[in-house]
Amino acid sequence: MDGISTNIGLVLNHMEESNYQGIAGAVLFTDGQVNMGSGILAEEMQKKIPIHIVGVGDANPMVDLEVYSVDAPPLVIKGDEADLNVNILSHGQINERCNVTLYQGNKLIGSKVISLSGEGSQEKVRFRLKPSKTGEANYRVQVNALAEEINIKNNKQTVQIQVLKDEY
Repeated sequence: MDGISTNIGLVLNHMEESNYQGIAGAVLFTDGQVNMGSGILAEEMQKKIPIHIVGVGDANPMVDLEVYSVDAPPLVIKGDEADLNVNILSHGQINERCNVTLYQGNKLIGSKVISLSGEGSQEKVRFRLKPSKTGEANYRVQVNALAEEINIKNNKQTVQIQVLKDEY
């Protein structure tokens, strides 16, 4: 486990690998916020091995921002404009503004302020690029972290665009 989510499938796999020998039941402690792994199948339920789940932590959903997707053209001609469309997801109880920034290397290309409403809502941001150098251009989109955020690993995403010569 990486500390970000509860892997329920890991418990079920462990029980299955031991062929249910010497297992009277399972106790799973979780905050119930982010879960992963396989679901509980009907076969596991018929084994008559109890799985007790203990919920701990805050009852409010955890706050998380995510750069969900970055849509960019794979190729662009040097000097032509290209749009970079970004989708930002916000989870939990959020009613804040945040900054979405676009970088090429360490150089800030653009910045936009958006209002977040949380509860799985999606905000769209568009950046317009005009590459001036040929070759492979790497762009990084990121959103600032919130004070109560549980995971900041998903707050940025990188995209590559191949910039071609304008004359041959």
